[in-house]
Amino acid sequence: MTTPQALGADEPVDPAVQAGPGRRPDQRVSGVTQLPVRLPPTFDLQGFREAVERRDLAYQLARYASDADIRIVDPDHPPSEPRLLRGTSDILTWLVDAQAANLDVEVTNLIDGGDRFAFTQQWRTADGTAVVPVSTAELQDGLIATQHSILAWVRTWS
Repeated sequence: MTTPQALGADEPVDPAVQAGPGRRPDQRVSGVTQLPVRLPPTFDLQGFREAVERRDLAYQLARYASDADIRIVDPDHPPSEPRLLRGTSDILTWLVDAQAANLDVEVTNLIDGGDRFAFTQQWRTADGTAVVPVSTAELQDGLIATQHSILAWVRTWS
């Protein structure tokens, strides 16, 4: 392998500088032989929020990887045995069931962490029950690969 010293450089080349603007250094390679690494597609967090609130199932489902999984903790599924959804078929069934409940949905507290994000939802049912899902998601190649959601129920009387 060619090293910076072999090319006459006095000091090793910093991989961050070598990768150049808009490119990430490839940590698997050292020296001047590094190739630029393509940046992953971006995830439109605001678009996802709007799709959840509009109940746009097609848009939401298209943001999950085909082998994505969602782990859900709720009163029927404790943290030691969360409900597990695997793949877009399970995820679609879950989204359809949530939409059938005719909930008012508001997404709040969006946190963008680059390759992961978090958000809170406020679900309200006609009988005054509020469900508050708090979720974190990890992205891979611009799609949701893993999501963890904790759902809490609050009974309100109006």
